[in-house]
Amino acid sequence: MSFYVRYLFLLFTILWSSTSDIFAQAKVIPLVVKSADALQGFQKEGDSSFQKLIGNVQLEHQGTLLYCDSAIINLVLNDAEAFGDVLIVQADGTTISSDYVKYAGDKKLAIFRSNVTLTDGKNSLWTDSLDYQTQAKIGTYTTGGTLQAELTTLSSEKGQYTVKTKDAVFEGDVVVTDPQYNCTSKKIGYNTQTKLIRILDQSKVVNASSILISSNGIYDAKNEVGKFYSRSSAQNKEQYIEADTLEYNRKSNWSIAKGKVIAKDTAQHITLYAGWASYQESIQKMIAYIRPVMKIEQEQDSFFLSADTFLIAPIQPIVLDKKKKVVKEIYQDELPNDTLHPKFYKAYNKVSLFSDSLQASADSIYYNSKDSILTCMIKPVLWARNAQLTGDTISLYFKKGALDHMYIPNNALIVSQAGPASAKLYDQIQGSVLKGNFENNALKDVWIYPNTTCIYYPKDDSGAFVGVNQSSAERMHIYFSNQSIAKIVFQEDVKQTISPLQEINLKDLFLSKFKWIPERRPKVKPVIFK
Repeated sequence: MSFYVRYLFLLFTILWSSTSDIFAQAKVIPLVVKSADALQGFQKEGDSSFQKLIGNVQLEHQGTLLYCDSAIINLVLNDAEAFGDVLIVQADGTTISSDYVKYAGDKKLAIFRSNVTLTDGKNSLWTDSLDYQTQAKIGTYTTGGTLQAELTTLSSEKGQYTVKTKDAVFEGDVVVTDPQYNCTSKKIGYNTQTKLIRILDQSKVVNASSILISSNGIYDAKNEVGKFYSRSSAQNKEQYIEADTLEYNRKSNWSIAKGKVIAKDTAQHITLYAGWASYQESIQKMIAYIRPVMKIEQEQDSFFLSADTFLIAPIQPIVLDKKKKVVKEIYQDELPNDTLHPKFYKAYNKVSLFSDSLQASADSIYYNSKDSILTCMIKPVLWARNAQLTGDTISLYFKKGALDHMYIPNNALIVSQAGPASAKLYDQIQGSVLKGNFENNALKDVWIYPNTTCIYYPKDDSGAFVGVNQSSAERMHIYFSNQSIAKIVFQEDVKQTISPLQEINLKDLFLSKFKWIPERRPKVKPVIFK
């Protein structure tokens, strides 16, 4: 080092020492010049004094080292501007490089501009503009940046990264890319150690099998656990579900939805509404409680089912013996996600079915999406316009988006009012088996057999009663028109009598299986989210 440079450093040291005394009185720790190739004297501007250092500059402030090609130091404000190959190194190993930095010693703030890279040993942040609090170790950018945390990359318009806690907040066109998932968001928080994502605004998370949308929640990518507290939704190939809150645990394989739950089977056009539902993804099993209502969409009419509980699961394969009797059902622990699986839908306790053309009530109802069969079980009652039908079980068959036919295998009974309610006159037909056909979701005709009996009040063209028909036959074919029985055709072993009304004790005109239970008939469509 030349005599001139040594002289300048000696002069700088004397002046810096006097300035340090001022800093000491104000309890401010000054910047320390560790080395430089050249010192270009002092310059005063008002109350400030400036010193310019050139070549291999090294400064130190409270354990933070600053390297650069050249620097200008404000001795009064304890600030420095550094230019060219700027590098800040902190005691914990955090490094920040850029083309330029303004370092405010008193504020412990470094303002980096152009080609900024922050590295804390495991994670790296790239941006063109970064404000870094050296003591709190918080970096903030507002002109776009990217964070690389192992295999996870996060980019956004604005962001903040805290080196001490490894917490980051990203805002504005956020994109997260990870081998397990991708995420786009308006605002999220992320911890590079725990892999915990905090959803702070509208966000979309996509993995190999599902899509999640939420604006408030937590997703633990390491443990594959998520809790979402705003109105959120999740969708896979067959299932869509949304609710006020969603909880998801990949390891336990269960999801829980709470509050105004909407679950859709997109393949079967079936929607389930409930206050609470749980879903086991691997076997595609769902249970729903709290006023659940299921909607079966048809081309001509939609059917609504309400009950205490709903169970939805894939139809399991069964093993049959040589006599085609069921030996056992095979319950699979996991179903492949690349195929569609027909499901069954079972409603338990106080079940009601409602559509514009048909209503039913039963203890439980079972719907098979593979065959499009809906079966009412345990004291079932079905109303088709003015006709009430009962039996041990009642099965409805759908075809091409509409009711096609129905089947009652035992104890079939049809009852309809023949006159005003006050008259208590009922058309009644009973037998063993009933098969009926529908047209435009309305009952068209019905076969009842064998050993059928009938009490029927025929009318003339003006609508006046012509008497009462008491009949029996092997089979009866009943035709419906204008929502009522229009004609009955008797076949084999027919016996019938027609008597004037005044000659019959109407109080005795009831078949052995007669029942009239209008109080069980659903009057209106089930209320959703009451």
